Amino acid sequence: MRITTFLLIALIGYGCAAKKLAVDNADTLLGHQVTKRLPLYTAQKNELGEDIDQFLNKQKPVAQEIVPVIDDMKLESEAKLEEHYKKLEGFYRKIAKDFSALMAKYMAKLDDKQQKDFFDEVESENRQIAKKDKEERVEEVQERLEKFLGTISSDQKQVIAHYGDYFMEQTKKRVERRRELHQKFKSIYAQDIAPTARKDLFQEAFVNYQEEGLTSNKNLEILKKLLPTITKLQREHFRRETQEIKDILSYYLQVNY
Repeated sequence: MRITTFLLIALIGYGCAAKKLAVDNADTLLGHQVTKRLPLYTAQKNELGEDIDQFLNKQKPVAQEIVPVIDDMKLESEAKLEEHYKKLEGFYRKIAKDFSALMAKYMAKLDDKQQKDFFDEVESENRQIAKKDKEERVEEVQERLEKFLGTISSDQKQVIAHYGDYFMEQTKKRVERRRELHQKFKSIYAQDIAPTARKDLFQEAFVNYQEEGLTSNKNLEILKKLLPTITKLQREHFRRETQEIKDILSYYLQVNY
């Protein structure tokens, strides 16, 4: 989800023309994110471009389902908040499954040199993630919240800071899970099997990793704690941000990749 949602998050706050330009070039932007992790050769990159176009076009029915959910998000009750949270989780699963298939296809094509470069890159990422301290994690969550609510109050910051130990625990678990996933990848590469079978194993590993990351309800708990503290101005800011997301999705639905 981190790769498949970065485009949407990055677009929030851009001007109309910039947002349209970014949506028009979403295939290039997403391709860049993939090749930052997978050291593909030129021919593989060309093939990837075609597959990303298919992926983006395939997600349009999901985008159509997301729009009314976003439209219904008013931040008014815990029941509605949980309903929307669960629905968005479901959309994530759909998108992640398709993206996992795309990634698995190219993981299965990596030769020995590419594999080494890939594992060096992801371990470097693991070390960077593990270096973050509690203050950094709390600030990241606060900044994410401010993206959608605008300036947050000292009381809201305290609510988030209260979960600092949880954020650190999640960071530790994330690095552990990533390293377990990468060890699984190495074991798949070590098997003398057909490329198609290797692709299927990579996809299964990706899907299992994504599913395991959705087991905690703590994030929903934090949102529920914050809900009574949200002000009228913050709700207005939230409505503007969600309208931007709807505008982005509406324009995306018109683009043929």
